[in-house]
Amino acid sequence: MTATFGLHSKVNYTSVKALENACLLLSNYKIKWLWLSGDMMALRKDLILVNKLLTDYCINIITDSIEILNSPISCKAFICRQYEDIATLKTTYTNILIGGLANDIAACKNVEYYEGDFVYFGPVDEIGLEPFTTLIPKEPDYEWRFLDIIIPVIGYGRVNSSNLTTLTETANLSGFMSPIETIDNHAKQTLRFVLD
Repeated sequence: MTATFGLHSKVNYTSVKALENACLLLSNYKIKWLWLSGDMMALRKDLILVNKLLTDYCINIITDSIEILNSPISCKAFICRQYEDIATLKTTYTNILIGGLANDIAACKNVEYYEGDFVYFGPVDEIGLEPFTTLIPKEPDYEWRFLDIIIPVIGYGRVNSSNLTTLTETANLSGFMSPIETIDNHAKQTLRFVLD
């Protein structure tokens, strides 16, 4: 899995124009991933236009909505909340990554056990930075690390530039998704720097 830095948005896009503005923001910061929730289905009648817009801006979609997954919107990754369903989803949707949502070590290990492609781990603003730096350290200790997460980890949550810098310097993240409506400009610049 390549680096997946993007924006996690619970914004209810009620118009194609609002989504286009979000895509423009993403492209200005060279951010290529957008998390969409089932609220996106408010644009049900415009899904083909929405898919074209996302394609034109080269935006990859990550979602936890089966409705979006089964729509004309081209998703690249799906976040599963029922780990037991990961294997079934992987055989049904062979062209996308299937991962699991986790907020503690036990949930991360369950996603691994059920052969998820990635762990969607957080929110960082609730669990803190420590789980990231100890479970997926860039510089592991030489002791036995049986709790380390061995599949790609995408962190998510509200982040400021200081936390983002700490995460990118100390944790072996495969990506990070932050709410579009809360990420500060300095953090956006940090994301841009990380991706250059």
